[in-house]
Amino acid sequence: MSALTALNQALQSVYEAGDTTYCRSSSRAFSSAGVAILGRIAARAGLPFNPECIPIHDLQAAGAHEAQRPTEAAMGKVVDLLPVDTALLSDEEFVLAELGRQGLLCGTEIQVDLPDVRHLPDWARGLPWERVTAASACSYPARPEPGVYTYETDEIAFRHLVSFGLGKPSTLVGHANRFAMRKLYHPHTGLTHKGQRWLDLTPAILRMVETSLAMEAIFDESVREDDERIAIERALACLGEESQRYITQRLEGQAVFSLLNGVPENSRQQQSPPAPENENKNSEGKTTKQQTDKARAVDADRTPDSMPMGM
Repeated sequence: MSALTALNQALQSVYEAGDTTYCRSSSRAFSSAGVAILGRIAARAGLPFNPECIPIHDLQAAGAHEAQRPTEAAMGKVVDLLPVDTALLSDEEFVLAELGRQGLLCGTEIQVDLPDVRHLPDWARGLPWERVTAASACSYPARPEPGVYTYETDEIAFRHLVSFGLGKPSTLVGHANRFAMRKLYHPHTGLTHKGQRWLDLTPAILRMVETSLAMEAIFDESVREDDERIAIERALACLGEESQRYITQRLEGQAVFSLLNGVPENSRQQQSPPAPENENKNSEGKTTKQQTDKARAVDADRTPDSMPMGM
């Protein structure tokens, strides 16, 4: 099991145990009750905490869920886990401690240093002289960060999705796993040859982040099952005729995968399913069997214009 999958399962586990709030929230603010709980955790742990630094989430006006945080029932667990070395914690304990730690850091003031640059020449004044002291809290032992990072295949895909702002908390891990299973990524590096091929043959409009976000917003608005067809039609309307044709061929033309799975571009695959046969009599009265439906050859050498492909 990859680290990403283990973390995802741990997030779900602590939520189902009642130790955290909803684990698929994309909110970056806490409710007033949540801020109060974080303040009590900080007080019991003897850590600095300023509730004025934390944005308040209005659950009635802004949505259904605040940022994930420990619940009141889990306050004692969080306090006990905070000073423990992360190497000694289980996945669930690590998640609970980290959620508490990040919540407390939201209420930790940072220091911004702005030196006097008036005596410097004009070209130097425009340099980024601002220095921000990162928020930190005492009594948080953690394993040293490695000098060289290595990531598993699904982790790389996950980081790419997050960096482009694609996906939602409920879908990110699933998408990353599917990309990994389709061998679109190398461990520790990036796109495989197959992944790059998919990307190169995808219409330009579908490679645009704005297109994906617009289509995602359309589906988010369609919460009822009977709106699904309308949502699909609206999403397709965002695209041009060429991209609509691409999607239709992508869904219906299973033969396109022959190219992606290693068939040379200048070769042809023959599909030869059993064909129905008709009995015909020749001039001598003898019965012969004549094949009436021959298997059609599948051309693996499709150009992007005739059969584009993508992720």
